[in-house]
Amino acid sequence: MAGLAPPGPDTVPAHLTPSGQRLLDRLIDTPVVGLDAAMTLLVANPCTRLRW
Repeated sequence: MAGLAPPGPDTVPAHLTPSGQRLLDRLIDTPVVGLDAAMTLLVANPCTRLRW
């Protein structure tokens, strides 16, 4: 990305991109979670929260 330094070797980005958030918002009847590269839960839609 322009103007941003690449993450270091010990850094795991912990954010969901806007397009990922839009996808999550559209899948209201399907359990969906967003995980980072370290498998840390970042976001979950309401359907997932009901079943988790």
